[in-house]
Amino acid sequence: MEKILNSEIGLAVGVAVHEYDEMKEPEVQDFRRNIMQVCKECVELRDLGGQETQALFAYPAEVESKSGLPVSVEKKLDRGEIILCIWQLAKDG
Repeated sequence: MEKILNSEIGLAVGVAVHEYDEMKEPEVQDFRRNIMQVCKECVELRDLGGQETQALFAYPAEVESKSGLPVSVEKKLDRGEIILCIWQLAKDG
């Protein structure tokens, strides 16, 4: 888990975390300690919600800012209704 966090921190700050290992300044060490704690708290908070919050994190909703449907969608409605089909692929066939 720490390797994943280090990778994500490196992507966020634009510098590989291993480069900070070579820096011994107190400010750098304090920053690393603080950012690691923030990341751990975020992960713990996300995990508290169970599978639902984990799914929302992995697959965030894309919400449209307009209340109406696009004209192209309205033309395809069947008697004013939307028919939604959901497929689930199982690993066992």
